[in-house]
Formats: sequence, C-alpha cells, structure tokens
Amino acid sequence: MNRYLARRILALIPLMLGVWTLVFFLLNILPGDTAIAILGVEASPELVQQVRTNLGLDLPLHTRYIQALFRTLHGDLGISLVTGRPIGPELLVRLPATLEIALAASFIFVLIGFPLGMIAATHRNTVTDFISRMLAVAGLSIPNFWLALILMLTFSLRLRLLPSEGYVPLTEDLLQNLRHLILPATALGVAMAAVVARMTRSSLLDVLGQDFVRTARAKGLPPGKVLSRHCLRNALLPVITVAGIEVGTLFGGTVIVEQIFAWPGIGRMVLDAIFKRDYPSVGATVLVIVASVVIINMMVDFAYALLDPRIRYD
Repeated sequence: MNRYLARRILALIPLMLGVWTLVFFLLNILPGDTAIAILGVEASPELVQQVRTNLGLDLPLHTRYIQALFRTLHGDLGISLVTGRPIGPELLVRLPATLEIALAASFIFVLIGFPLGMIAATHRNTVTDFISRMLAVAGLSIPNFWLALILMLTFSLRLRLLPSEGYVPLTEDLLQNLRHLILPATALGVAMAAVVARMTRSSLLDVLGQDFVRTARAKGLPPGKVLSRHCLRNALLPVITVAGIEVGTLFGGTVIVEQIFAWPGIGRMVLDAIFKRDYPSVGATVLVIVASVVIINMMVDFAYALLDPRIRYD
C-alpha cells in the first residue's frame, strides 16, 4: 500500500506540471491585454505600456514561463496581476467556502441518489421504478445553472425562505451558514444524485441476478439481510467510482453556481481571474482543482480495498 501511495504521489507531479503548462500557454495566446483589462480601454498607450513593464508582460513568453515555473516549484504561487496580493493566502481564505459547498452537495447526492437507486432496483418494472427513473432523467436533464436560478426565484424571491446570495462563515453563525448553503448545494447535488441513482439501480440489478443471491434467498434469509449483506457491498464498487468522479467534477461545477449565489470560493475566484486575464491566479487555482480531483480519485481507490478484501495494492 505504501509503495502504491508513493507511486500515485510521484505521478501527480508531472500531471500537475502538464496541466499548469497547458493553462499558462493557453491563457497567454488568447487575444487581449491584461494591462488594458486593468486600466480600461480609455487608458493612454504610455500608461498601458508602463503597467505592462511593471507586471513583466513585455518579456518574451518563454522567459515568463520559466520565471513562473521556477516560483511555482518553490511553493510561490505568485502575485495577482490585478490585486497585487499573494495568491497563496487568497486561495487559503477561499478554499473553505468551496469545500463547504462541495461537501454539502455530496451529502445531498448521497442522501437522494443511493436510496432512489435502491428503491428502483428492488421494485423493478413497477410504478415506483418508473417514477424513480423519470426523476433521475429529469435531474440529468436540468443544467445546474438553470436549477440555481429556479431555486433562487422560488425560495428567495417568491417564498422568501432562504437568502439569495452571500456567505456567512461556519465559525460565525452555524444557522445562517446553513441557510446560505442550502440553495447552491442543492443546485450542484441534484444532477449528481440522478447519476448515482441510475448507476446504483443498474449495478444492484446486476448483483440481484447472481447465483449467490438466489442461494441466499433459497436458504430463507430475510430480504433485508440479503440486500444489506450480500448485494450492496458487491454493487457499490462501480457506484463509488461514479460518485468519486462526480465529486471531482464538483470543483469545476462550482464556478457558475458560486457566481450566481455570490459564493466567495475558488470557483468564483478563477472566473474573475479569467475575465481580468490574471494569469497567475488562474494557474494557481487550476493547480488546486487538479490536486483535489487526484486526491479524491486516490480515496476512491482505497475505498475499493475496504469494500472488497480481494483488492490489494502492492
């Protein structure tokens, strides 16, 4: 296990380097000028050139790449071209907000997706199964940004039950934090719940048709024990794979939802940085997102060994 973990960590280094390099060059070949984005289109050419010189934007592309790469390898994520502040501390401030919304969305899709898929599988070809599948299809068909706007319109503007935007830290007021968290977490969690429900149904139906399940039923075991002891553990492996992928995509999916609900996380940070052509902030944020996805995938691999003793990592 230790050797496997070491190999995964070593493989993370070239992956993150490749992603960071790709983002750096893509942002630098896009049309537009960071200095003009900062000063405005009405700024004088002399002032624009002065800002470009101060930010190092007049240096050759390969020189800027080497300088930025050297700083990143030494743990310095750079200085924001727009705010002039270090990016690392800003990420540490915004990361807890994104983790909160990601964990809450994960709780929602687990709370909805697993039971819905189990109910559909154990009531195959019934009205209950049909309704469950229709709900799953509806959840997959609704874009999260559209659902976010509908939730805001319904529960904030019409019913006035929940706030439409903003963020209250968990350490300041738990109740207000939860009230602000419900709508964005629901907008992110519903689509993932639909994916998990469909995968749970498919995987559980496959296991229910196996010989060992029929043998357990023939021995007179109650249906609940057959489901919990013999079916779920074997059916969960593909479901956990899909759930892990969905949790990984959360960090990319939060970009639009955080913008809609004015949620101060890294998703909104990277979106603002893209609009303002703040290359160092975009690169640093992408590194954090990539690292989060890889860590989640590693946790999924370790969960395999816990669910199935036959799986070993050497």
